[in-house]
Amino acid sequence: MKLFTALEKDHDSDVVVIGKVCTVLLPATSSHLGQASVRIDGAPLMLNVRSTGTPLTKGDTGLVIDFDATRRCYVVEPYQVQ
Repeated sequence: MKLFTALEKDHDSDVVVIGKVCTVLLPATSSHLGQASVRIDGAPLMLNVRSTGTPLTKGDTGLVIDFDATRRCYVVEPYQVQ
């Protein structure tokens, strides 16, 4: 019996962020990991991200397009909010 089962559970495993718009918090490139925030039901969810090629800087808006299971991060491309 695991004592800390509730703490070890991935509580956000059912949240879908692919296709969501995010705000870049830490710069990201295709080779350097950054961070972005996605709003899910009003609450921010922090993501580790890499860009598709175009560097993203703090404050940029991006679109989450994929999850890279090997690098354990989301792939984000620049997105223009209209």
